Amino acid sequence: MEVNRMLRNVKGQMRVVEAMITCLIVISGLTASIYLSSMYAVTESIELKKTGMNILSLLNKPEVFMEIVDRRENWESNLKLLIDNLIPADTFYNLTIRSALDGQVIGTVSNLPKQGLEAVQEAVSIETTATISMPMKMRVQIPLDTVLVIDVSGSMRDEIPGDDSTKLEAAKEAAKMYIDCLNSTMDRVGVVSFSTTATLRCGQLHGGQV
Repeated sequence: MEVNRMLRNVKGQMRVVEAMITCLIVISGLTASIYLSSMYAVTESIELKKTGMNILSLLNKPEVFMEIVDRRENWESNLKLLIDNLIPADTFYNLTIRSALDGQVIGTVSNLPKQGLEAVQEAVSIETTATISMPMKMRVQIPLDTVLVIDVSGSMRDEIPGDDSTKLEAAKEAAKMYIDCLNSTMDRVGVVSFSTTATLRCGQLHGGQV
């Protein structure tokens, strides 16, 4: 009985020891994983500079630049996705884009963890000004040549229902408003009246001469 009791005690103590060892291993494993997760491998400065220049080259692409300038929806997340696919693993960046005209921050793109980097082997800062050439669309006004045809028949002397003016007076007022909208130095307009026959009232003149 004593022997059995001693064996049970020994087995019980062994289970306790085994349990304690298991707990220590788990805790050590967690501690090691937390420690390792805070140690980020960073490439040498030369490689970092090369990576930085690759990112700047990416910004020079017209389609990427236009997304930034136009502030298109989700442009920051789209740019981050492009950069993340461009850089080596375990390389971290903080990209700030400013206007060269007034220094205003246009946007910031970064993959730095919220808690920051606890250990950095190398760090490189690259600053440059990119000059982007964009195609400009110039609006050119084309001269207009128009002819206004105004009905002057007897029915145009009738008054407009609910208005004291006649149809002819309303037509003349509408013609005047149209002429006022024209470019007086470029656009030309002519006036033709018709009743039983058509009559040229004036040839094509610039708006200010009609």
